[in-house]
Amino acid sequence: MKYIIKTLENYLSRPTDYAVLINGPWGSGKTYYFNNTLKPLIDNTKIGNETDLKYRTVYISLYGVETFRTCWEIRFGFWA
Repeated sequence: MKYIIKTLENYLSRPTDYAVLINGPWGSGKTYYFNNTLKPLIDNTKIGNETDLKYRTVYISLYGVETFRTCWEIRFGFWA
């Protein structure tokens, strides 16, 4: 699990144009790990060196999502 934290810290330390996906079997504790370990880490990380702004998390469950279009609709609210 330390690898995930280091990867996330690296992700937050520089500008990116991608997201982080946590993948694993159903019931493996992904949501629990996110809510109890990663979310507090992200929510307490400042954006840049001299700012009071902090990152905010966005959690999207992809359970049952079968297409990219459906994922896009969930994220941006465009319901066809």
